[in-house]
Amino acid sequence: IGNSGQYAAGAYAFGAYSPDGENLQVNTNILFDSCTFADNTCKEQKGGALWIKSNKLVEITNCNFTNNKALGAQSEGGAIYFENEATATVIINNTLFRKNSAIDANVFYLAKKLNSVLITNCTITTNGNTGSSIKTICPQLLIEKSSIGYDRYDLKGRGIHITAPCNFTIHSTNFSNCYANESLSEGGGILYDPVETDLEEHLIIEGCTFTNCRGSDGCACYIKAKSENITFHGNTIEESRSGKPTFTLDLPSTIKEFEISNCIFQNNLCNSVDNDGGGSGLVLTFGGSEDSTARFTSCKFISNKASSSGGAFAYGITKDTKKIQIEFKHCYFSQNSAKGTEGGALYIATDVHSLIDSCIFMSNKANGSGAKGGAVTINSTSDVELSNITFESNTAIDGHAIHVFDSCNSVTINGSTIRNNGISASAILIDKSS
Repeated sequence: IGNSGQYAAGAYAFGAYSPDGENLQVNTNILFDSCTFADNTCKEQKGGALWIKSNKLVEITNCNFTNNKALGAQSEGGAIYFENEATATVIINNTLFRKNSAIDANVFYLAKKLNSVLITNCTITTNGNTGSSIKTICPQLLIEKSSIGYDRYDLKGRGIHITAPCNFTIHSTNFSNCYANESLSEGGGILYDPVETDLEEHLIIEGCTFTNCRGSDGCACYIKAKSENITFHGNTIEESRSGKPTFTLDLPSTIKEFEISNCIFQNNLCNSVDNDGGGSGLVLTFGGSEDSTARFTSCKFISNKASSSGGAFAYGITKDTKKIQIEFKHCYFSQNSAKGTEGGALYIATDVHSLIDSCIFMSNKANGSGAKGGAVTINSTSDVELSNITFESNTAIDGHAIHVFDSCNSVTINGSTIRNNGISASAILIDKSS
């Protein structure tokens, strides 16, 4: 408690060199169990509490890291810094990290040669006011059953920044009040933007909740990957109301399919004028040919708001998504609204086939003078198929359930129920030349 180090580690440096250059301790396992690291300071950049260079097992369990600081203009590892030559297997379990700080990597800096890192059952809260809580260039990362973020709305810092290609799984972890600000403005919860290497990526984000995350783009997640091995399943993005996109996926044109499954998008607000995403703020860019497909399966869109079209989701507005097929299967849309007069829940403007199958649209609303498409607006130039859909209690000025632009080649509606939509005008509005 209250220690100060000059060059590395305010409390303890493991694996340092002796004055004659001999490497100490690097081939020794190390365990910290039920330890407290508080108010320690490193004056020269690296490791407010711990600086570690080990080639064996490093385990930190049942510990408390509070108010440790790495000082300096380029400091990293407010709590723990793993030196770049370390090849250890790292396990961090049931540990609290609070009010640690550096210029970046306010909690951990995870080095590129680490064998693997497991962070489980940890609370990582209110660390620093710039940069990211975790900065990693390690090739194997698993974070599970943890919480990352801030307990104050006015503090600013990203959750995780992954700057090198990685096989990562982030599972059952909550991100709250993360804010990517200043020059680090993308990906409030998670930013994945590695430089190109030959490592094959496998990315899994599953069972996570992102609450009130902010940034200039991808408030919850910004993923710029080269691989098709990406899973986004069972996650919740909620209360993202800064008006920016909440989830941004940027994949190369060689990727032909991406699926979002069993996710909830709730109480988000996106100002998506002349852009894709709609009220949920989902921007999916990949493929670009007619055999590319973006698919939503068993997802819920609840109480999202768009300043433009598509209260829940809008797609095909930009040239990058015109040729991507969009599919919704077993999805639920409720109480979404669009202020831009079109598509209370969905606005589809692609030039290729679209499918909406076995979905429910309930109490969605297109607002404004001349509003159309209380649930769905179709502004596609191709064929759109709606099968086994329930439209109930959706409202607009006209086309309370569906509005079809005259540009659409064909719309097929099969086995669907359309009831109690609006009190005047029509449930389905088809422009004259359709």
